[in-house]
Amino acid sequence: MDKFTVGYHVEAVKMDQDRSSGVTQTALSTTVRPQADNAKTVGVAFSKDRAFQLDGTLRSFLLHCQDRDEITLKVIYRASDETHQFQYQQLAADYPFVEFLPERTFKADLLSSISGAQYVLFMVDDNIFVSDFWLNEVTEQLKAHSEALGFSLPAGQEHYILLPVKYGTTAARVSGNRSGHPHL
Repeated sequence: MDKFTVGYHVEAVKMDQDRSSGVTQTALSTTVRPQADNAKTVGVAFSKDRAFQLDGTLRSFLLHCQDRDEITLKVIYRASDETHQFQYQQLAADYPFVEFLPERTFKADLLSSISGAQYVLFMVDDNIFVSDFWLNEVTEQLKAHSEALGFSLPAGQEHYILLPVKYGTTAARVSGNRSGHPHL
């Protein structure tokens, strides 16, 4: 697959369908898009005091995910003050189909948010998607390889990583092997 993301890697992970924590959360957005009958993937983005970066993640995801109706999107966020809380509230208003969950107890929040999902797409607030991809292709690969725990959307076949050198920076070329894993 030639599907890309930059920032931290993004993983889709198979889940046991009967996991449940029994914890419910109060969401910022009360207008959550209902999960389609065939939607079995939950996308969870983690964010702390970075609503601006999260906006970029959500925008790029929605732009490049070609079957975005196949996923239920959720954000587990932590706001350290009223200003950051207000920014997340604004973002929730901009994305009424994304469920924004304030982090209370991380493990319980996460397990509650992915309860019932067959697959989970983990993201962080500084992921930027730069090329089109299809979630169905990812889940089909996971189905075809039952021994696989997850699938990573790599940063690409060729890209550059900036490495600090004293007072400046230098670029190291990174290229991917056939499996998509980057190497220097």
